Amino acid sequence: MERGREKEFLSINDLPDHFKWNYELFQIISDHILDLVAVIDLEGNYIFASKSYTFMGYERDLLPGKNVLEFVKPADFPYIEFALQKFKNNEETNHKLEYRHRCADGSYRWLETVGNLIKDQKGRTKGIIFSSRDITARKKAEQVLANQLELQKVISEISTSFINLSSESINESIDQALHLAGNSFNIDRIKVILYLDDEKYVAKAYEYSKPGIETVLCGLQKIDF
Repeated sequence: MERGREKEFLSINDLPDHFKWNYELFQIISDHILDLVAVIDLEGNYIFASKSYTFMGYERDLLPGKNVLEFVKPADFPYIEFALQKFKNNEETNHKLEYRHRCADGSYRWLETVGNLIKDQKGRTKGIIFSSRDITARKKAEQVLANQLELQKVISEISTSFINLSSESINESIDQALHLAGNSFNIDRIKVILYLDDEKYVAKAYEYSKPGIETVLCGLQKIDF
């Protein structure tokens, strides 16, 4: 976002007097809906935030004057900045976004946000109004489902690789299976230990370690526990 430019609005008090009643009516309406409603200027600064933002730990008077990008999770920042720029350039008249918004306690909630341009009677863009709802539970459910599907895929690939496997290929296949599981689920370390003599001796040890993490099973074979 550009910095240092004169802002269209500094606060709602900059509105002409004949708009004040409309604003008060808008505030009453927005305070009685569950969605998070906000109005920002073309630089991304909050002009108005509905009472529902207390759900995220913010008092409504805290947000006006702050930039919306200050509350976006860093990983989502380029995406939201690009979307705001498209709004500003009138390349978007309405748009649905999904991103993570920081709460007052430092945690993040997923929001689904629909934005629309605010234009005056001459068609000039004056700001953007957003209506957002919390979709954190849905995102978590989607991630659980994605993990389950990935687990099923990995299990299927490992099972297939062991069909009709020769004894000479067992060690290599076990190593490949551990690497597949570790890489698929971002696991730091996986160990498989085969014991002999009533679990008193290690017959064979296999290990996968993420790059940069030291292995711990080297030389464990034939060690008396």
